[in-house]
Amino acid sequence: MAKSGMKRVTDISIASIAVFEGILFGTLGLVIAVLKQLDGTFEYAQSSQNLLNGLTFGLTGALVVIVLLPIIWFVLGALLGAIHGCIYNYVAKQTGGISITLKDNK
Repeated sequence: MAKSGMKRVTDISIASIAVFEGILFGTLGLVIAVLKQLDGTFEYAQSSQNLLNGLTFGLTGALVVIVLLPIIWFVLGALLGAIHGCIYNYVAKQTGGISITLKDNK
């Protein structure tokens, strides 16, 4: 029979929250960078009336942005994650943490 019990989360690893939020923000940054650069490439190709020029010049800048933007967003996400972890740990010490129910599958 499966056992269940109420547990309290009173402390979390700041590093694990920072890495999680960094990866989340980095992934969002990559998606946004790709969509934004595709839009810019098509706009440049349309305004220059030359598809090859638009793709060449549009993709050159896009590669730089597609590499840099996710890295910047990862760093910002990791910093925010560390701040969130510190805030949670402080508040959890004051309030006793969050109650969760855990259940064994045995």
